Parts: sequence; C-alpha cells; structure tokens
Amino acid sequence: MTMREQRDLPTSSYVILGLLATCGPSTPYELKKLIDGSIGYFWDFPRAQLYVDPERLTQQGLLAEERETTGRRRRVYRITAQGEAEVRRWLDEAAVAEVEMRDTGLLKLYFGSLLNPADVVELARRERDLHQRRLATYEMIRAELEHEPAQAFAFATLRMGVAYERMSIAFWEDVAKAPPTTTLDAAGS
Repeated sequence: MTMREQRDLPTSSYVILGLLATCGPSTPYELKKLIDGSIGYFWDFPRAQLYVDPERLTQQGLLAEERETTGRRRRVYRITAQGEAEVRRWLDEAAVAEVEMRDTGLLKLYFGSLLNPADVVELARRERDLHQRRLATYEMIRAELEHEPAQAFAFATLRMGVAYERMSIAFWEDVAKAPPTTTLDAAGS
C-alpha cells in the first residue's frame, strides 16, 4: 500500500486502528462497546463502519483477522505493525479541518427569532438540563478514571468534556435569564 492510499483513510478507520492499538484485539461488537463508553461521548462514530472498515483495513494489511473456531465464529481483529505505523503517522499529522461543533440546541437558538421569548427561555432550560445530565455522567466517569494511571489520556479528554459541559450550562442559564431579542421584540411586537 502506498502512503497516498493510507492518507485517504476516513477518520473512522483511525478510530478503529487507535482502539485496537490501545485496547488489544477485539470484535466489532467489542469495539462498539469501547466507543460507547469512551470517545462516543465526544465523537459521533457511524456504527456501520465497525463492520465495513475492519474488512477493508485487513485487505490493506493494517489489521489481521482471526475467526473464532467455535460458537458464533466471530471475527477478531488485531492491529498489525503496518497499522500501528499508520495510526502513529496520523497522530503526528497536523489537523487540517476546523473544529466542528454540532449542537442542536445552538442550531435552534440561531433560529430563535421564530420563537416567542418564553419559548426561547424554555429551549434554554431544556438545553441546560441536558448539559447537566451529561455533566453528571462525566463526573461519575471521572470518579472511576482519576485514580487509574493507565487511563491518563482518557482522563485528559474527560477533563475537556467536563469543562465544556460546565461552560454550556452557564451559557444556557444566561440565555434563560436574558434571552436575546430583536428590535421588533423590544418594541413589543
């Protein structure tokens, strides 16, 4: 495989390579559970890729596949030396994409001029509550990770998640207290 082919891998492939490099051999289902309990909190991962990408990565020599000899004969994937080299190359590569924030609450707020002020306040309260629930989840995870030296990098990303949720809660509380208004709203229309 040429370097050009390797550089065209979708991000989902790097997620799979990275998980197999850090967590060891896994089935697609085990990868799904790993994603749901870790990066799934901050990275939207298309679950169908867990069944498509490993096969393609195996064909490219980045993964090796073994079939269980009994039972459901599940496929177990492990990263190869070439796969480890590719994920390390990707980690060393400068990011080329802007950060993308996909927040439905912010999208709805953008169109808030179509709502009356009371509905904007209700939107803000719902969003605040959503972020408070996520913060509570993160705090539970934090209690599990903070004394696990092997989880230092997971803990570092969790710290960012906690900071983001706290900032979001403060933002939505501010919107609920003082919703934005348009000139027409201010005139009583």
